[in-house]
Amino acid sequence: MAESKTERSMPARATTTQRRSAASKVKTAVERTAELSGEVAHSVEDGQRAAIEAVRKFVDAVDHTLPALPHGEGPSRRQEIIDSALEMAERLLHTQYDFIRALVDNVGKAAGRSDGKLPYETPFHTDSPEYPPTHRNVYHDNSLCDYGKEIKPEHRISGPGGRSRCDRCNTLASQDR
Repeated sequence: MAESKTERSMPARATTTQRRSAASKVKTAVERTAELSGEVAHSVEDGQRAAIEAVRKFVDAVDHTLPALPHGEGPSRRQEIIDSALEMAERLLHTQYDFIRALVDNVGKAAGRSDGKLPYETPFHTDSPEYPPTHRNVYHDNSLCDYGKEIKPEHRISGPGGRSRCDRCNTLASQDR
């Protein structure tokens, strides 16, 4: 039985829908990551302001309770207490900084890369006979794809080129990687 034009075009539509769905997942992940980054940045700023204000109040309380010694009599107990408070505030801020670095690293790993970049990249293909047909007859759009990684930058042609998506890129996308 002859296939109608509508029936033949259905797989192409499904593939286009799948590409849009994968692109929207990446966009949604990027939006969520940006939103989370903004919230973390505001929390960090609030924490830093609170730490500075707490040190300021502490120094004021120490100044009020323990008067400074006359100049030249050596370090006072008051100065030792203030120095300890400043050291504690510095450690707190460093701990916050270390936490943020770990958070950014973990978000990057969750997205598939340790440098924080998402694994999705602009689709590309190659016509170079240097690569086997399994690499040449498809397009790639995932930076974690081993087949796509093998294609040298100078042999990459932007866009899908009318080809279907690489099986490895499909597998990675289905794993949200």
